[in-house]
Amino acid sequence: MALTHQQLARLGELLDQSLPLSAGERRAWLEALPSDDEPLRQTLTQALLADDPAPRASRLLDRAPRVAEHHAGERMGAYELLEPLGSGGMAEVWLARRADGAFERRVALKIPRLGHLPAEMSARFTRECHILASLEVPGVARLYDAGVSEQGVPYLAMEYVAGVPLTEYCQSRTLDTASRVALFAQVLDVVGRAHARQVIHRDLKPSNILVTPESEVRLLDFGIARLLRADTDVSLTQAWGPALTPQYASPEMLRGEAVDARSDIYALGVVLRELLGQDAVAAPALRAVLDKALAPSPNDRHADAAAFAAALRSSLEAGKVAPRPRRTWSAAMAAGVLAALTVAGLLSWYRASPGSRGAASPTAPHEVSLAVLPFADLSAARDQDYLSEGMADEIINQLAQLPSLRLVGLRSSLTFKGHNEDLRSIGQKLGVDNLLDGTIRKEGTRLRIAAQLVRARDGTPLWSRAYDRELRDVFTLQEDIARDVAQALSVKLDVGPMSRAQGGTTNLDAYDRYLRWRQIFLAERHAVEDHRQRVHLLREAVQADSQFALAWCELAIELDGLASDLEDLPAEQGGSQAGALREEAAQARARVLQLAPESWMALRIRSELLANEKRWAESIEVARRILDSGPFTLERAYPYTNVIFAVGHINETIEIVDRVLRVEPLVMFPSRDQQWNLTAARRFEEAAAEYQRSKDFEGAHAMPDYIEFLRVVARESSSPAEIRAAYDRSMQSFKGRRNFLASLEPAVGDRAAMRALVRRLVAERAPRSQDLYGVADALGEPETALASLRAYFEGNEQVADFTRFWELWINPYSSIRTQPGFKDLLRKAGVVDYWRATGRWGDFCKPVGEDFECR
Repeated sequence: MALTHQQLARLGELLDQSLPLSAGERRAWLEALPSDDEPLRQTLTQALLADDPAPRASRLLDRAPRVAEHHAGERMGAYELLEPLGSGGMAEVWLARRADGAFERRVALKIPRLGHLPAEMSARFTRECHILASLEVPGVARLYDAGVSEQGVPYLAMEYVAGVPLTEYCQSRTLDTASRVALFAQVLDVVGRAHARQVIHRDLKPSNILVTPESEVRLLDFGIARLLRADTDVSLTQAWGPALTPQYASPEMLRGEAVDARSDIYALGVVLRELLGQDAVAAPALRAVLDKALAPSPNDRHADAAAFAAALRSSLEAGKVAPRPRRTWSAAMAAGVLAALTVAGLLSWYRASPGSRGAASPTAPHEVSLAVLPFADLSAARDQDYLSEGMADEIINQLAQLPSLRLVGLRSSLTFKGHNEDLRSIGQKLGVDNLLDGTIRKEGTRLRIAAQLVRARDGTPLWSRAYDRELRDVFTLQEDIARDVAQALSVKLDVGPMSRAQGGTTNLDAYDRYLRWRQIFLAERHAVEDHRQRVHLLREAVQADSQFALAWCELAIELDGLASDLEDLPAEQGGSQAGALREEAAQARARVLQLAPESWMALRIRSELLANEKRWAESIEVARRILDSGPFTLERAYPYTNVIFAVGHINETIEIVDRVLRVEPLVMFPSRDQQWNLTAARRFEEAAAEYQRSKDFEGAHAMPDYIEFLRVVARESSSPAEIRAAYDRSMQSFKGRRNFLASLEPAVGDRAAMRALVRRLVAERAPRSQDLYGVADALGEPETALASLRAYFEGNEQVADFTRFWELWINPYSSIRTQPGFKDLLRKAGVVDYWRATGRWGDFCKPVGEDFECR
């Protein structure tokens, strides 16, 4: 199965837990794993239980190191075990001697943790290993012999090499960059000779590349590679299962596809990157060589090891390789970058179709762009998702202070959460140059975070760091990460604590409830119970910190929203609570104005209150101050677009929401609104294109499907079947939440019958008939649409909510805007007075003498 980088990290954690357990204990442990780990159960079973009957060809990862299962003096075929040399993921390695008297030789005997080979496989295993043993390549530790013991245990007798891994050798001797590159070129020469014999390694990594005291490179385990030629009826990999180490494996290997010598080129690129470190790789010539080795597609890599070596030597001769600073990565940093190094090679490029509305446009040459992905939760209980998302969001808020940095909002980043998506593909879809990825682990009162800055176009890590702090230090930790990321991007960031002036908190309990609320909010869950839960969490937040203005502000919005959900319900279902909820919302808004009178949240409240009083010019001026007061975000843009749309400035609304879609290109919320905006402007083809773009977005699709239904109804060429299909999609999306559509059921598909039914329902003031103005407008019934629209306004006159005036503009299909009654509604809304006072008329209206007209 394909594993995401979060699953790979979790798998490593689970393997660590299993090490001290016996086989019986491991079986019980596997059975007790939580359901969230179910996707990993098969891999773990195959890795941990040697006698597991599951097909071994599906193994993806090395098994966890285990205690030796054999003992000194034990015979393994013709060999006697002397002392253990190591115990790796897939095998034990013993120093052994030939004990049958045929000749004297000490070998490294590798005993795969394969259990007992079935009888029918033993002969094939031995035959293929003997074929491999006949291969002699200078620089490769030979495979002398192979067989199966009398007990059915397979073994491989390898040449014993006294040496140390390549990275350890370079570090212990503090070699400079040029010396490291020269030594690595030897590795490439050896690999090239093996490839020339039609053998690939498939698991190249530092522990398989040894350097002897005489500074000679020796490569291990080429004897278990898969032959490129297919003249054997079974390969060793078929018997043993794929041997790979995820962080060094090529994308095609991780996908389980066929591999060739270029897969080894990729693994060697990862080794070289690890060998040199970040600073040395910054040299342009060396960076180009490394980028080519790590190309996602095999066709884009160096053609062979010789070409790779030649390019490296050329970079040395050009004198462009800078000296390597004498420092090494800590173990914590190495662990922190594991997931990103693995993901850097998982999948092939995704190229979005050109010209799609709302997709992020290419960045300007001077612009630095970044998306912060939600950190993967590695906590034991996997219950810190809300903290992971909150951490990412606060880092975005801190970095948003940088005018030279274009940030993608968290809502769009969240669309990739839990998906098996390559970082390069994510960068392409979000239209950014850089990605910040990481993991978060909460253990008691400790918080451990590993953060990784990755270049999006090729997945190359640019910066990484591990942080280990007390949970109480989470606020300063967020600031430190933001500051470090800014420095890595070569920009300066001055950050400070979550300030009271901007409505923040330093209370951990309040912050915890706020993050939990935000997780539900961003998931766009719209059921009444979800709404109740959000209100409950925000109430707890302000109880924990009565000075938490941001939570008070969100609480006011949630209370009003819950009141709207409940007011149409019977009293026993909560309908009687609506009035009390609105009163509580008013008190929450007053609290915000008291606590943070100069914050943008207070400005938003003032703008909305002014709009509710139909003081449009003042409301727009205050909302404009919000837009200009800080970085451009969805939250700061929407107070302004909400008000200007209400007074008919549709085209300006579209322009600003287009900017929002650059920040949040993959989020339903602004895409849905833009579909309404484009519809109001009669830009129907663009609205349809945005609808198609949004169909795969997460979140509620009810309104987009309804807008599409109206568009299909209004199109004269639509067949009855097309109208019925659009209606069914809309009904399915609403799932009963807007039951006025259900009243159309008997007539759907027959325009004449639909017109007659809508006229009758509106005339009779049937339940929910006040919501039928959109359908009447799409059917070309302006008078019926206007009657329904009047009923809608009359039913909402007691609610001080300016957003009801949006409904005036989303009826573009009929001639409703030319009706005298429509002009009366505009006058009652105070919109005409605003137009005359400011001279800024709505996009579809203009003065005519003492009167005006709309189209």
